Amino acid sequence: MFARYPVSVSFLKRIGVTLGLALGLTCPAAGTDRAAAPADSRTVVATVLSHPIYAHQIEPSSQELREHEGADSIEQLREQLRGRHMEARIVGPLQRRFCAQHGGCEATEAEIRAMLDTGGAGREHAVRQDVARVERKVIRDGIRDFIGGWKFHRALYQQYGGEVIWQVLGPNAVGAYRRWLEEEEAHGHFRIETPELRAAFFKAVSGYGGRGIPSGEDPFAHPPWSEPAR
Repeated sequence: MFARYPVSVSFLKRIGVTLGLALGLTCPAAGTDRAAAPADSRTVVATVLSHPIYAHQIEPSSQELREHEGADSIEQLREQLRGRHMEARIVGPLQRRFCAQHGGCEATEAEIRAMLDTGGAGREHAVRQDVARVERKVIRDGIRDFIGGWKFHRALYQQYGGEVIWQVLGPNAVGAYRRWLEEEEAHGHFRIETPELRAAFFKAVSGYGGRGIPSGEDPFAHPPWSEPAR
């Protein structure tokens, strides 16, 4: 029996600010300060579903570089961050398309309420009482992203199988994720213009760590919002 999602008020607060990074495969925020953008920052470095991705859109921000001060190699760090940004730019549109083709990954209001209530009766009431209105919205948006990401990984696993790892917030179908992206690339749904950026991209999509789930177990058998209250 593999681990279930622990849900508490502190957990809900945490996922409200972290799930966009963990399962939403976030794109860098618009207007983010890009550090030392090159003169040719409008160069097209990739395309996804016929839409261009420009060099300046994948450059690390000054804040990101400051957060990694002391890195052994600043250029390796830049390449790593470019790979992550490229992942976000490419996967976002492809994920929306994949989900639309597989019955949708959107969270329902009932699922969000059930996720809030998982762990004990009155959990949603506790959240309403304990956090400010703006923070409640952040929590609900985080849960919505979390459920959408969980459904996305379940659909990938059902189609491609492969290795699944257990991360802090649940199962990640890492094997299916890479196979899906390789297939999308082979079908021409995205293209990365240089071998260096392509290598950084696939290093990023293959770089998730976590505890392996034994083969034979269905890691997506129990949606976390359907867990009975304890």
